[in-house]
Amino acid sequence: MNNVSKDEIKEILKKYGYNTSSFQLLTSGMNYFTSELGVSGIIGYLVVGNVFVCAGDPLCSDDDFFNLVHEFRLFAKRNKKRCLFLQVSENIEKKFRIMGFGSLKFGEEAVIDLNNYTFEGREKRVVRQHASRARNAGVEISLLSSKAEEREISYLSEDWLGGRKTKGFSFLLGLNPLEEKEEKFIFVAKEEGELVGYLTAVPIYARNGFYFEDVIRSIDAPSGTNQLLIQYAIEFLKEKGFSIVTLGTAPLGNLRNDDTAEHKRINNILKYSYEHLNGFYNFKGLYEFKSNFVPSVWEKKYLCFYPEKIKANYFVAIIRAYTGKRLSGLAFSQLKKLATQPMAPLKNIAKPIQNITKPIKKVKIKKPKLKLKK
Repeated sequence: MNNVSKDEIKEILKKYGYNTSSFQLLTSGMNYFTSELGVSGIIGYLVVGNVFVCAGDPLCSDDDFFNLVHEFRLFAKRNKKRCLFLQVSENIEKKFRIMGFGSLKFGEEAVIDLNNYTFEGREKRVVRQHASRARNAGVEISLLSSKAEEREISYLSEDWLGGRKTKGFSFLLGLNPLEEKEEKFIFVAKEEGELVGYLTAVPIYARNGFYFEDVIRSIDAPSGTNQLLIQYAIEFLKEKGFSIVTLGTAPLGNLRNDDTAEHKRINNILKYSYEHLNGFYNFKGLYEFKSNFVPSVWEKKYLCFYPEKIKANYFVAIIRAYTGKRLSGLAFSQLKKLATQPMAPLKNIAKPIQNITKPIKKVKIKKPKLKLKK
């Protein structure tokens, strides 16, 4: 671990920040790995149990990739940790596999080509209808423009988190809309002068685009507020001359049998989770919501891990990275059983999977002490 300034990170992001998750390296509490052997590049990670969880692709040139990742792998081994990279791009996944990493397709990312995108056509009518409903209810969208609006965003964020089960550790779905705000576009939705929603667009420097990281509305916001925010932001960024926007990855979205041929058991579990565990995380609803915008392309996203053998610890780390939830001891044992035992028919694994999401009462879970560099 080395000390790296935010200015240095931004310079590297502007060179190699192709992945949607790359901007998260600027998140408070992230650890940074840089080479001690003079290899150029950086890997951002957090510590979850015995796993180094990394955000997106390593930030480096193609020539430096193998040396940087190998050095990071040795660093993890010295610290008795495993390596897990989330939201890995398809071309980078191939490089990880060359190095002996295991990989799984974990979802698809909705990417919109602004050069050719419009909201016209029958296939986008659902989005137009919802956006019109909010507009007719008096919702107006504009860019963030005052300290008062910043305070309202903070209050809305607290209320939103307070009404959800997902809290705490969650760097993939963390809610830090005002952090590094100078680098973002922040859009606010107001009804009769009162803030009822906001959207934060974070830069994807190497693609001349933006990622819609947070799309949040109040519980009392008119129906269609989120669609109106997204529509406005897309049209604004298109007018400014940017190339793409992405609505982000839909975890478990559009998994097929050939995506993880060497991990058929795990693939079946992931597909079952997409269909039946929406009370735990709204996998299906999120994919369907993004599909309504008819993205220009769905880009595959992967998990890459080392050692390559599937371990339950990887799934625990993934769950915490996406949802902020900790698993009970019983839930962990059930997950480990599913990941390691021979595959049974899906109807026979429904009950143990459901136990993962069932609240366990009167069980105190000791939180691991995370030594994270600020």
